Amino acid sequence: ILPLSFYEKGEPVQMILAYEMGTSRFIMHKIKMHLALFTILSIPLIIAFLFFHPELWYIPIAEFFIFITSHIYVILLKYAFYQPNNKSNAAQVFVLIGAIGMIIPVFIPVIWLLSIRFYFKSRENLNFYLNDYN
Repeated sequence: ILPLSFYEKGEPVQMILAYEMGTSRFIMHKIKMHLALFTILSIPLIIAFLFFHPELWYIPIAEFFIFITSHIYVILLKYAFYQPNNKSNAAQVFVLIGAIGMIIPVFIPVIWLLSIRFYFKSRENLNFYLNDYN
């Protein structure tokens, strides 16, 4: 849950421009980079759990899937309400909805739908900054 707070504050515009990527490539790069780092940190814990509880193999897999879903949601949410060097109050409210989705699995489809909506909104928002690379 701690990595969800890494995406609260928007980075400076120069950090976004440094990648020299178009909007869609930038968003996908951020998602892939975060998922790779999260997977590298999670795999040893999943393996250790499976070693001691092989009959409960589905629990770490489901948790991993839920955490990945919520991390993608938070990344898309950050860039949908991106403002350089600022925290977005609207984004913080939607992060709470994502946290509820992690606790109550019935809300996961809501997170998926909001992720799709925020993907398009983040593309629209970042086009202002990354239009030169599109």
